Amino acid sequence: YYHFSNKEHLLMEVNNKLNEPVLEMMENAMEGADPKASLRTYMVEYLRYWISRPKELGFLFLSMSKSLQSPVLLDYYRQSVEGNVAFFVHMLGKVKENRGSHTESEAIAIMGALDGMVSYAVVHPELHVEDLAETLIRAVERG
Repeated sequence: YYHFSNKEHLLMEVNNKLNEPVLEMMENAMEGADPKASLRTYMVEYLRYWISRPKELGFLFLSMSKSLQSPVLLDYYRQSVEGNVAFFVHMLGKVKENRGSHTESEAIAIMGALDGMVSYAVVHPELHVEDLAETLIRAVERG
């Protein structure tokens, strides 16, 4: 704790460490030969990652709630969301073979659904992440 100038910087650094595997999952998805399969794999891995780390997920939720009182943390999360939106816009364009526009709102809807699934799957471990990811992929395809 003493290595950081304040609590916000500590929270940001811990969040950066927690998100390193997620960023790697994104890179792998963007490099995949089959965009639909790559996006599905990303979704399954993302769900498994957070479901298997309930304490870390709780920490993430707690630090996100702190952002409502901290302009520094709020800016950090905005930047993080912008990167996630860019990833999903890119992947949606590849999955849908650039048919139609892939707006930020579409990407945010998919992100929100995926994050919501994490919360439900933590509470209901009997849910199959593969089925959840497939449901999202079908929604992407329908547009």
